[in-house]
Amino acid sequence: MFSPLQTGCPCLYTTPCHPHCSCVESNPRGCQRCCRYGSPEQQKAMAEHLATLSDQVVALKREKAEARHVAVALYDALEVARALIGEF
Repeated sequence: MFSPLQTGCPCLYTTPCHPHCSCVESNPRGCQRCCRYGSPEQQKAMAEHLATLSDQVVALKREKAEARHVAVALYDALEVARALIGEF
């Protein structure tokens, strides 16, 4: 069996999923974030869930970058409009 360090469970690097997470301390209660526990079907479901969350994070980062670009363009247009109004 792999140690938690070999699996890269997020609980090792962030706040654990619960105080008795098996990846952080020797405890049979399991982990809610990694795909090492449960039946093969449960492991598969968790892996698919984590992959979906990862895809959503990537999409949100892309949308944030696009929104920032639009905000800059709107600000530039506002400055141009202010300059034009000031010329009259």
